[in-house]
Amino acid sequence: MKRIIDHGDGLVEERETAPHLAWILVGLLVLGNLATCGRTVEDRNAKPTYGETGLPKNCRAIIQSNLDGYHGRDYTAEEALGSIERNCGAYGPAWDE
Repeated sequence: MKRIIDHGDGLVEERETAPHLAWILVGLLVLGNLATCGRTVEDRNAKPTYGETGLPKNCRAIIQSNLDGYHGRDYTAEEALGSIERNCGAYGPAWDE
């Protein structure tokens, strides 16, 4: 493929332009990685999980259980938030469940 460049002073230059295969491959690799990003990591909190005794195991289940308990007046807001903070806070053990 040829490209014509007009310099504006009467000089016209004709250059051969070819796509660089290496850049095309790099672009395809980057797009491929972006397209699959996040699909290889499983979200353990995508759905609530419960143990054999029926107690919540992951953060999604813990938060829902606390909300249900608060709305049912089984827990105060302070108790519900304390449970969420303890189990699902920055260092909560439920993140790995």
